[in-house]
Formats: sequence, structure tokens, C-alpha cells
Amino acid sequence: MKTLNKPRKLFFVKTSKDSLAARFARIGECPACDVAKRSQAFNLKLLVSNLDNEDFRNRYKDSEGLCFPHFVMALELAADNRCLAILVDDQVSRLEKLITNLTTYIDKHDYRNNEPYTADEERAVAAAIRMAVGTAPLLS
Repeated sequence: MKTLNKPRKLFFVKTSKDSLAARFARIGECPACDVAKRSQAFNLKLLVSNLDNEDFRNRYKDSEGLCFPHFVMALELAADNRCLAILVDDQVSRLEKLITNLTTYIDKHDYRNNEPYTADEERAVAAAIRMAVGTAPLLS
């Protein structure tokens, strides 16, 4: 039983919140987090630099697209107005489709409405959340 209490003693000692936070503060950055950040930046640069390629652009349009945090990062990396326009036009198009799906999903909640939900409508709420904040990081 004493073994179970050792980790608890790290947290449940009479000390200030700042002192407890300092006890667990990292010195330097986690190597895995550093690699993940650099990989993310590299992949966004790769995406933006390939927007001129029609085949790549078509594959991107067939994907789920970017969440808002990554969309903003991609805008910052856009090299020219053409890339910027491609990113913005695509994001606006996805938003319009999402708003339509959310609206019809909500409308179909009316008890007088007997129409079945489409697959896109059923996924609309989760898609809106993913678009707004992204998905959970790999290691969280």
C-alpha cells in the first residue's frame, strides 16, 4: 500500500500551486513534441508549395481540408496571391457546404419533418467541430 502513496505525495503536499507547477515544469522541450511541430510546419509548407500543381490541388479538394488553426498557418505560408486565393476559395466552399449540411440537419429535427438524414448531415456537427479546432494531437 505504501507504493501507491508515493506518487500521491508528489501532488498532495502542503505547498503553493506555483511551487507544485515548478516541480513538474519541463526543462527544455520534449523531443517528440519538437519533431511533431517541425513535421507539421514542413507538411504545411509542402501543401502550400504544391497548390500550383493541378493533380495535387484536385487531391487536396478530395480531402477533408484544413481545420481553422492549420488554415491560418497555411495562409501565413502562402507565397503569392494565387496560392492565397486557392486556399481561401477552397475553405469558403467547404464552409458553405458545411453550413448547408448543418442547416438541413437542424431543420430535420423538427417533429413535422419526416425526411431521413443524409450521411453528410449526420456528420455535420462533428465536421464543424473538427473544422473549428482540428483533431486531438497524436500524443495527447
